[in-house]
Amino acid sequence: NLIEPFASSMAKHGAGYNWSGLMDDLGQGRPAIANVRRGAPFYNIEHFVVIYVATSTQVAVYDPWVCQSRVFERSVFEQAWVATKYAVVVNT
Repeated sequence: NLIEPFASSMAKHGAGYNWSGLMDDLGQGRPAIANVRRGAPFYNIEHFVVIYVATSTQVAVYDPWVCQSRVFERSVFEQAWVATKYAVVVNT
């Protein structure tokens, strides 16, 4: 299994994961992989983005759909972040 060696360094957060948890993980240098809804501002496909920086008002993500980093207002990003707010955090 290719993922098995990395499984111990991954923390999965389900419906209880929230902005506070995200900020804690980012503060410890752990980017989060989050699912975003299709539609503006994330095009016409539901997909995953990597959140690597966030402040109380903005979120910076790497969006593999367009192969670039993008910055959003927190409110815009939170509307696109799926209701379960599922995220996977890779411990470095």
